[in-house]
Amino acid sequence: MKQILETRKVAIQEKGLNKISEYFDLDISSLQEMDTEALKHLYQMAKLGMQFEKEMNISKRATEMNFIRVGRIITENKEELKKYIKRSLPQYC
Repeated sequence: MKQILETRKVAIQEKGLNKISEYFDLDISSLQEMDTEALKHLYQMAKLGMQFEKEMNISKRATEMNFIRVGRIITENKEELKKYIKRSLPQYC
């Protein structure tokens, strides 16, 4: 289940980044030729892609910060380090 969600996230992220790229690649002549509704739709897709990318980065940073906090706790306190080693590497204790 988790792997399916990760695959979907990557697919959505790729689609969003492609739409952002399409929007940024527009030049003046192609803007003048485009229908206003099509341009509005492309803008909304790019906007959604940027929002999704922002949310993914926030989630990633929060996860990384949790790892850093755990690392700090472990390195500052020897008892916590011993507990962590016993939990994560029980075959060596």
